[in-house]
Amino acid sequence: MGPRDSRDSTETNGNVHPAGKGKGKAKISRASSNASLGDLTPEAVDAGITAVHQISKILHFVQGYHEEIRDVEGIYGLGIRQQDQIDELETTVANLTFRKDQEMTKLRNENDAYQANARQFMLEREELERQQAGMDEARNTMQLKIERQKEMEVNEAKQGFADKSKTRVKQIKEELEKKIKALETDKDRLKDAIKKLEEENIQAQEDLNQQKESLELDKRSSQSHIMRLESELSQIKAASTVSPQTPGF
Repeated sequence: MGPRDSRDSTETNGNVHPAGKGKGKAKISRASSNASLGDLTPEAVDAGITAVHQISKILHFVQGYHEEIRDVEGIYGLGIRQQDQIDELETTVANLTFRKDQEMTKLRNENDAYQANARQFMLEREELERQQAGMDEARNTMQLKIERQKEMEVNEAKQGFADKSKTRVKQIKEELEKKIKALETDKDRLKDAIKKLEEENIQAQEDLNQQKESLELDKRSSQSHIMRLESELSQIKAASTVSPQTPGF
């Protein structure tokens, strides 16, 4: 990039505009030079006029060169501001990436916690099922004992102890029925506990699914924002690679 205009600023009538912008006119001619410079020869006057023209050209060039320097300084300042913008965008991208990693870590931790709770629930459920199976076995055993006891009482009645056997059978029956009812109550309680645990597990699964959906939406939004920032960063970097030409004659 050279000076804006290094053409000769001397007009056809011999007038000179200093640095290409002067409003006053320095009228120089052979006649006036001879009148004011005394014994100078026309060749010397012509040489002086030529020297003035050259000096005017040099001054005009220097002014244009200074303007080019100011332009270069302005471009350099713009490059610095663009670099600041690039640094800011890179910081924003790094922060968003860090937040995304934090959210993913949080999601994995919550998923691990849910899996642990699910395993604990299965263990508790298996334990309750074992307890229920044990109570069923105890009830069947007790029922078998009742039947055997009844058979014994019948045999005793046949042997002449009918009244006593009836009273005893009634007492035993009442006691056994109470025990059976107690076992039934325990069974119902266990069923309610299992049902409650299943409901809590379903609710926990629904909560986790909602959290996963929310985090997935946040992740997509963050990725979209990061892609947009990276696009802007690429455009700014591409624009900042354009360097001005070196001023010259």
